[in-house]
Amino acid sequence: ASLYIIDIMNLRIFSRLVTSCSDKRQLLSLISRLGDHPHGEINGVSITLPAHEHQKVGFSLEHIFHACDESSLKLMVELNPRTTWEAGRMLDSLSSQLSAAQRNNNINNVLELLMIRAPHLHDINSALSYIGEILPLTAQFLEEHPTVGRKYGRRNAHGNILDDHVIGACHRLPFSIPELAMVSDVFLPTRLALGVENVCHVSADDHSTNEVYDLETVVQNTDLLCLDTLNQHSVLWKEVWRAQLLDGAKETYVLVSDIMEDLEESKWKDLRTPLVRMKFHEFLKANIPEASHP
Repeated sequence: ASLYIIDIMNLRIFSRLVTSCSDKRQLLSLISRLGDHPHGEINGVSITLPAHEHQKVGFSLEHIFHACDESSLKLMVELNPRTTWEAGRMLDSLSSQLSAAQRNNNINNVLELLMIRAPHLHDINSALSYIGEILPLTAQFLEEHPTVGRKYGRRNAHGNILDDHVIGACHRLPFSIPELAMVSDVFLPTRLALGVENVCHVSADDHSTNEVYDLETVVQNTDLLCLDTLNQHSVLWKEVWRAQLLDGAKETYVLVSDIMEDLEESKWKDLRTPLVRMKFHEFLKANIPEASHP
């Protein structure tokens, strides 16, 4: 039997590039080979934007934008700032390079998502302070580049598409579900990237009323699933997908493990991508009968 994915919600899988490679041709060749790879399971790539001048590779992001555009791959950019001031500088740099790519190469829809990993936060109060400072910075970036996150299509409780200054940037915070729920309650525009560190204590057993509320809050505000390990939380994946589907999302995003510089057929052993696609197909068949046919 073959599976047919309808247009209601599409799974987009991004794979993180290992950016230790400083050779321009090698990295751009890797992007090209990913676009042409016979497995065809990757929809986009993710790169980490260097935080410091001395860490920068010998070419600009504009080359990566162009390579992704030519290979029909979407791009996710990850930021790992140590402070919100540093985050502001990184967003300014990214904004300038994206604008240059749009002017010089007519590239408008390559950058799909930002993922900002929070610096070390001591407690929930420091998390609230950090989010209060970072949200205006990401909002400004998204308002300047409305094509980022444009295809997501998720709607709020009133049926309106979420604002441009909200969709397109998600935050990865080093806290468990209750703390994430508190952040989401205090700062409603916060969109989350959910990783194994957030859900390692979540079980399929019965939860208290508070635990159920916290989990629902986090699921409702999650835009990106980060699968750093082949974990056993596929039930939670489906809860996220169900919330997105009910909110009218056109796409759902998953970030999987690093892709090394060597992409030989014999070395391609990514187990996460086929597993995620299988679980997503199961979810669609269970929730949308028309999503499959013989």
